[in-house]
Amino acid sequence: MKGYFSNKMSLRRLTLITIVVSITSETVSGEGVFKAVGDRVSFRPDKPLPSIVTSIIWKHINTDGTVVKAIEWDEGEILIPNPRFKNITTVDEKTGQINITNLKIEHSGVYTIDINSKEQEQRFTLTVEEKTTKGQKEIKNFFPLQRPQFSVSNARKKELDDAFFKMVYLDYEPLTKGEREGMRHFVSVAQPGYTTPCYNTVRDTLMPNALSEMEGRLRELLQLGDGFALTLDIWTNRRGHSFLGVVASFVDEVFNGHTVLLSCEHLKGHHTAESIFQKYEGVLQHWNLQRRVVRVVTDSASNMIKAFNLPGLEESAVEEEGEEEDPEEGDTVDNQPSPFQPIFFADH
Repeated sequence: MKGYFSNKMSLRRLTLITIVVSITSETVSGEGVFKAVGDRVSFRPDKPLPSIVTSIIWKHINTDGTVVKAIEWDEGEILIPNPRFKNITTVDEKTGQINITNLKIEHSGVYTIDINSKEQEQRFTLTVEEKTTKGQKEIKNFFPLQRPQFSVSNARKKELDDAFFKMVYLDYEPLTKGEREGMRHFVSVAQPGYTTPCYNTVRDTLMPNALSEMEGRLRELLQLGDGFALTLDIWTNRRGHSFLGVVASFVDEVFNGHTVLLSCEHLKGHHTAESIFQKYEGVLQHWNLQRRVVRVVTDSASNMIKAFNLPGLEESAVEEEGEEEDPEEGDTVDNQPSPFQPIFFADH
């Protein structure tokens, strides 16, 4: 019986040792882990990497909300811009795993990973503590982290996200504004528990939501108009990408004037009259303005003039601004174009 209990206790000790070893040496893919100063840690995403990977960026958010790049892999090139992680950090481009050795207190915080410039949802929380006097780790190192002291409700978070994005577009701030060190620190003091949106969240979530809301308001506003004057122009940026802008001007039922941007769409390929007119018709259909346009103003480029002189449009409906002919003697009002028939002006 004594031997039975002795073997049973040995088995328990062996099981406990096995659990401890597995905890202290595993690659962490969960959310929270404790480590001692001088230890090493590895974080790896739960999901496999996509078949084509062009960049991997691991970021570190410390306890005051400051965000820095821990390590970046960009098509074979390794960058470690922050001195805190130099000579102790590596990344596996095949699995996305980050390895950090010789840990210090300053390495505590939250770690996130961007794959192909898209931030992943998974978060890894690391707490680094001083070793005990005997060099042993405390038992709390083997239990998950407690929840943060401060948190914000979902409704409050949405309110703050919307206010943040409004600041971005009103002040012409970059979409990376929420990732900047000063902004993160300010927000952590002003609203503990709230983290400003990253670039990908702004681009993929906040911007589409704001665009959808604004489009709904614009549709309501367009319902107040009857006859619309449209202005079209093509703009080319420094990279040679062209965009067709369409602006609508109208008055509502109480004679308040409105000017709104309907479209600024990428114009691919050659700027032919057909392609311009096709884009123009697409804008009309999108905003339900097919039979509500009374004037169209463009520059005097030949492709613009030809775009609105295509088969199906009356040639007499194309005139140049300032060169409109007076009515021939004997013409009546009935012979003139209807006030709601499109007349296209070329603005020199």
